[in-house]
Amino acid sequence: MSIDQLIPEKWRLSQSMDSDSIIPSEFPVFLKPEWGQNGSGIVRADSLEALQDLRKEHASDNRRFMIQEAATGAREFEIFGIRSGLEGENHDLVTVTESINSSHRYPINSIHNNLTVYRDVTDEFTEEQLRTLSSFIQEIGTFRITRVSARADSIEKLLAGDFKIIEINLFIPMPINIMDPDYTWGDRLRFLSKCMKLLAITTKLQPSPPRPPAIFTRMCLYGRIKAAGERIVRRPVGERRTHP
Repeated sequence: MSIDQLIPEKWRLSQSMDSDSIIPSEFPVFLKPEWGQNGSGIVRADSLEALQDLRKEHASDNRRFMIQEAATGAREFEIFGIRSGLEGENHDLVTVTESINSSHRYPINSIHNNLTVYRDVTDEFTEEQLRTLSSFIQEIGTFRITRVSARADSIEKLLAGDFKIIEINLFIPMPINIMDPDYTWGDRLRFLSKCMKLLAITTKLQPSPPRPPAIFTRMCLYGRIKAAGERIVRRPVGERRTHP
């Protein structure tokens, strides 16, 4: 929910922590678990009855769920970006992948859904258009690596900023374009090598935090230092001090 607040209102879907008191005015809606990855645990309710049945199933689940309205865009896009800082505010790398699934008007796309096909459509965008998408991502936050899922009626609508964001992936987001069935292993290797190089540069350019004083060595020597100090304190008055 805190990440949701980062999304500009023009792109934000109505969502909140789910409870029995929430009665959606429109369906379908999606229930998303508090923790999950690659669509795991997400379910769709196409009616109030279906929603109530799901809530009963979740009653014994220790996880909390978020309820989210459906994005009405006809096409779903995954925008992946890496920003090292070498290009200023622009991303060094931006890819656009379309999630294609004709099983339902509002499918739950994921790498675990056998009906979902991912197509890398980055080549359909000019460099200027990719910079436009980069600027959109910057409006959400200046993250070094991001994958944004959005639904829009067309590429033209996407570039015009007429879309809704389904979710933001910030915790080691997978570059979903490598799931394109037309990618060869060589294509994947070259792309991932480029990503790793950019991430290495990104890490190197980050300011180093203050290094905490080493404590392990002090812990190992603690007994010796304490014993040596006691021997010095206990030496007879007038006795010449010697090193332990």
